[in-house]
Amino acid sequence: MAAAEAESIFASNFPVDWQSMTMANLMDQDECSSIQRFQRMSPEEIHERVDTEPERARELASALVRLARVTANATGVALACALSAHILSGGRDRVALFVGPDDTLPTQEFVRVLTSDAEGNVPMDASKVVALFLSAGSAAQLSTFSDGPVVQWLNGTIRFDTAITPRNVLGLRCAAALFRSRRFRLAFLASEGIDFVCEYVAQKTTNGLTADALYRATFALWSLSYHDEAVAAVCAHNITVHLIAKNLPHMDDKISRLGLATLVNLLNKEDAEQGVALNDVRTVSTFSFSLCICAPFVVMVVVNVVVVCGLLA
Repeated sequence: MAAAEAESIFASNFPVDWQSMTMANLMDQDECSSIQRFQRMSPEEIHERVDTEPERARELASALVRLARVTANATGVALACALSAHILSGGRDRVALFVGPDDTLPTQEFVRVLTSDAEGNVPMDASKVVALFLSAGSAAQLSTFSDGPVVQWLNGTIRFDTAITPRNVLGLRCAAALFRSRRFRLAFLASEGIDFVCEYVAQKTTNGLTADALYRATFALWSLSYHDEAVAAVCAHNITVHLIAKNLPHMDDKISRLGLATLVNLLNKEDAEQGVALNDVRTVSTFSFSLCICAPFVVMVVVNVVVVCGLLA
C-alpha cells in the first residue's frame, strides 16, 4: 500500500480533471499528456526521467508553466507549483528547462500564484520556484521580474498586530524559502520586513507567541545568518540577546537547537564596514546560561562568545 501511494503521490494529491481542461481549451492534449505521464511517476522516477529524457523534461516544464496560468483551476495550479518545485529540487541546472522561447524565465507566473493568497502548500511551492529562478537565472532571463511586489506581499503577510495568525506563519515559511536567493535577500533587507521577523523572536506580541511561530521566525533568521549582507541588519535588533533569552531555555528542543545554531553563526561574523553589533557580545558573555536546557549547547555558546570577544578586543 505504501509503495502504491508513493508511486502516485502527485496523481493522488492533485486530481486534475484533464478532460475538462482540454474541452475548455485551457490546455491542449499534448500538454495534458506530458504532465499526466510524469504525474503518475514516483518522486524518484521523476528525477531520473528528467535527467535521462531532457526533451520530454522541457516539454513538461513548458506544460507546467501553461498550467500555472490556469488560475480558475486551483488544483491544477497547485500541481504546477508542486511538480515544478520538485523538479527544481534536483539542481539549479534544471532552471534552464523552464526558459521560454523568448529566452526569459516565467517568474511572473509563479509570483502571481504566490501573491494570490492560495491555500495549502501552494505559496511555499511557488516561493521555492521563484527563489530558484532568481538564483540561477541570468539578468536577461529575469528582465521582466520586479522585486517590489513580492517584498510587499511578504512584508504584509508576516506583519502581525496583536495576535499571530496562520497567515503570518505561512509568510515566515515562504520567507525562509525566498531567502535562498541573494537578489531577494538584498531587496528584503532594504525593507522593513527584517524588523517584523526580529519582532517574532523578541516576542513583541500582546497575546503571546506559539512555538510554531517562534520556530518559523527563528528558521528565517537562521537562513539569513549564513550571509554577510544580513548580519548587520539582524544584529541591529539585539537579536543575540533575544535568542539567548527566548530560544535557548525554550522547552521545545528544536527551537533551542535552532536558536543556538543562529547564535553561533552570528557570533562568528563581524561586519567589516560597520563593526557589527556584536554590540551584544559583552551582554552575551556575562549572561546567565542557567536556563539553557542542554549543557553541551552551553559549552558551545561560551566557546564562541570567548572567541568572538577575543577577535573584537
